[in-house]
Parts: sequence; C-alpha cells; structure tokens
Amino acid sequence: MIKEGNFVMGLAERRAVEGIKNGEYKAFVNDVKNIVGYDLSIDVDWVSVEDHRECAWIVENNKVQSVWFDNLLAVLKSVAADEMGKNALKEKLKSIVFINAEGYLTFDNGVFTIPSSLDGNGVYAADSILVFLEDKL
Repeated sequence: MIKEGNFVMGLAERRAVEGIKNGEYKAFVNDVKNIVGYDLSIDVDWVSVEDHRECAWIVENNKVQSVWFDNLLAVLKSVAADEMGKNALKEKLKSIVFINAEGYLTFDNGVFTIPSSLDGNGVYAADSILVFLEDKL
C-alpha cells in the first residue's frame, strides 16, 4: 500500500520502531537530561520513520541511534561542557524535534528542528549541528 508517495510499513516495522521508542529513545532522553541539567522536550516524528520505504533498513542499521541520538548527544556534551553553555541551553532551548526528511536545520522560538533523511541522504553531521546550534545560542 502506498501513502502520499511513501510506503506504509507493516506490523514488523511498526514493532521495530516501537522497540526503539521503548529502548533507545527512553535512554536517550535520560542522557540528554543528565547532560543539560533540565527537562528538555524531545519529539520524534515516528510516522516519518515508520512510513519510510527504507524503514526496515533504517532500523536494522541503527540509524535512529547513530544519526539522530548519538550526534545530538555529542553536540550537547560539547555545548554543556561549562556553565556558560549549560545556561545558554537552559535559557534558549526548549524543545528538539527530529523528522526523517531532507531539509534545513531551524531554531525558532526555542524549538530546534533537525530534519535528517535516515536512509543516508541529507544527514547532518554532529559538527554541522554544533556550529548551527552555538550560533543560535
């Protein structure tokens, strides 16, 4: 079945994404809180992962963890390495949103949106994310 140009994934893919939500995602949110020192809202557009034609490949190759979570943890560790960075994050960063799509990094009203195509096209490296975020803080 096709939905708006993307393939609608079956039960196996939805189960795999649910496993990420209940495992890696929960651990990631906890790690972020420990790094930044406050409850930072982190939203993932899970439908953009589930309905992607490469969902099985994305899950099997741990792309949510390696492309989104690991990159952002590295960025936040760098920014929060001192009190000035921690304070800047707390004052200006309210939410992070991940979406599985090509696009530009944005930072509007405290919401940092990171679009990255988890199939390998249009992925932002940690250093690019860091430069962008520090510029907005």
